[in-house]
Amino acid sequence: MLHFCFHHFRLRNSPAAQASRLLRTCRAAQASRLHQHTLVLASALGLALVTSSSYTSSALTYQSGTPDVTPAAAVDQAHHNRRETSRAATATDKDDVIRNIASQAHGRVGMCATMVETGKQIDFHAADRFPMQSVFKLPIAVTALDQIDKGTLNLDTVVHVQEQELAPGLISSKEKYPIDKRDLTVREVLRRMIEDSDNTACDVTLRLIGRTTAVQKYLHKNGIRGIVEVASEKQMRKSERVQYRNWAQPQAMNELLCALVKKKVLTDASRALLLAWMKNTTVCPNRLKAGVPRTVEVYHKSGSSGTTSGFTAATNDVGIMVLPNGNHMAISVFVADSRASEADREGTIAKIADAAYNRFR
Repeated sequence: MLHFCFHHFRLRNSPAAQASRLLRTCRAAQASRLHQHTLVLASALGLALVTSSSYTSSALTYQSGTPDVTPAAAVDQAHHNRRETSRAATATDKDDVIRNIASQAHGRVGMCATMVETGKQIDFHAADRFPMQSVFKLPIAVTALDQIDKGTLNLDTVVHVQEQELAPGLISSKEKYPIDKRDLTVREVLRRMIEDSDNTACDVTLRLIGRTTAVQKYLHKNGIRGIVEVASEKQMRKSERVQYRNWAQPQAMNELLCALVKKKVLTDASRALLLAWMKNTTVCPNRLKAGVPRTVEVYHKSGSSGTTSGFTAATNDVGIMVLPNGNHMAISVFVADSRASEADREGTIAKIADAAYNRFR
């Protein structure tokens, strides 16, 4: 028996056996690296890989509907999301409730809910980047109202809506802007942009404030760098891929919402005007508002893309809620690259709002 054990030891530790084990290790490592490179390459080329519904890979941020960017830029985006997802894992992986709700969206989900007064927070993929669609109108409105506060713009100034600014679609059309009714006050343009989510009003506002460049400067001045706006509504209509160029991290959008509540941005008058428009909107009532009791005051801005071949790039809602104890909850929920129905996508947002509300109330 002793002889057999010694012989077995010599065989396991012979040069041939060691070489065999090393070869198997190398092959396993190569397979792992190949899988990672495949994800990155697919991301760069705009391919959607088939994964389980519960797996949300930040490497697949750029799926069908990818913006017109170079492969290198797409790879950088994929690396960023994978890195940020890893950083958030220690906090978000503990919240099975949010993860289970998110799995029902059959796409990418990111959220951030913050108790403004205490700083307590719930988040899930809050550092990932999501296409905003009409949520991008909120930073535009804040930038415009800041210029009004500084005297650069005036709410009562009358502006003319130009022919090329008319946006087709359900929300904004030539029927809403007949030729004899294209002169509006700045106040009315801003109201339509937020309360009606009017696309024409959005592009008129961008013209007045200095395009998206002005929005970026304002956000950076206030320390918010996780929101990027480079395309107007007209530019987004040219290609579904362009919408991905206007992106936000849920945690960054919450920074802007918290700044509004804490009165760090805008004068009291401008802030009250914006919040009134956000409260009065009737657009997308089945998202954040559907997740909380009707007695809860909700100030929100939604955003939606179209659906092509069962694929929806963006279903979003961000806002501020006043809780029964008088405290404020800022919440941003983004659902991207989803193959779920509209009811399921909106239901995901409502359920996340309900979970956050019940956590903090």
